[in-house]
Amino acid sequence: MTDRVTPPRPQHKEMRPLTPDEADTFLATTREDRLHALYAVLVTTGLRIGEATGLQWYDVDLEARFLIVRRAIKRGNRQGTDCGCSEDAV
Repeated sequence: MTDRVTPPRPQHKEMRPLTPDEADTFLATTREDRLHALYAVLVTTGLRIGEATGLQWYDVDLEARFLIVRRAIKRGNRQGTDCGCSEDAV
């Protein structure tokens, strides 16, 4: 009988990015937070949380001002997994 029933679909909310003023306020407010560097990466690059938390120091070149996404952390998996992103530079 259940094969004739269509389950309801979840409502998808469209994401609204922060405005530049909102981003500045957020980063100023979190400046003393231990995760401020993570927040700055997320706000300025557009990376997903799993991509940002999968970064390691050898993925980041501070002098050249770029980073490479080689892996992502999946929810519930503390080990980095190949994100299939073919080492995208950001």
